[in-house]
Amino acid sequence: MATHKSHHKAWRLHAPNDLRFEQVETPAPAPDSVIVSIEAAMVLSYTNKVVAAALPYALPPMPFVPGTNAIGRVVAAGASVGHVRAGDRVFLSPHLRADVPDPEPAQILIGLTSMGASEAALALQARWRDGVFAEIAHWPAACVTPLSGLEDRAATELIGLAKLIVPFGGLQRLNLRGAPDHHHQWRDRLFRLGRSAPGGRDGRCAHRRSGPQARGAGATD
Repeated sequence: MATHKSHHKAWRLHAPNDLRFEQVETPAPAPDSVIVSIEAAMVLSYTNKVVAAALPYALPPMPFVPGTNAIGRVVAAGASVGHVRAGDRVFLSPHLRADVPDPEPAQILIGLTSMGASEAALALQARWRDGVFAEIAHWPAACVTPLSGLEDRAATELIGLAKLIVPFGGLQRLNLRGAPDHHHQWRDRLFRLGRSAPGGRDGRCAHRRSGPQARGAGATD
């Protein structure tokens, strides 16, 4: 099991095209968050344009850690978190919505962009600016999904789930569910679909390495 280190290495964007591999302090988890040791992260095909600030995105305040989806293992969980605990393997999603009774709540994609320029969205982004191009990520628990029963799958295979999140969300909203007896059958089908996803048009998988040679943020398809 990963231990909670006082510091870790991360890629931080200080200015357009100024991406640095640095040692940063590892925070303690907030009550509504988790600390996750990153095993694999998705690198979008247009990440080089993100790093160059060449897209019309509302990037987080600099410096920040880029990167959106990841597979990792929980190191520590906040006091209010109940669905995951230290040692659990998890999927990190960047789509965070403000938990408020509003028909159009503030939303962000962590490590990438604010979805709108409202004061609430910018405040949400200021709190959760750092993404997953790091050894450790501090992530809102609402965006963390446990991967129970998937210890036999490589992290570089599991990251393909990132390609299935949008259609999965649509199925959830329609309240569609598979029969319990078909759980494993559907899981295997999902992984056959997701296995080719990291090499697809929109993303590429980057496995965590221990040194600066892990620089993959500029990769494109």
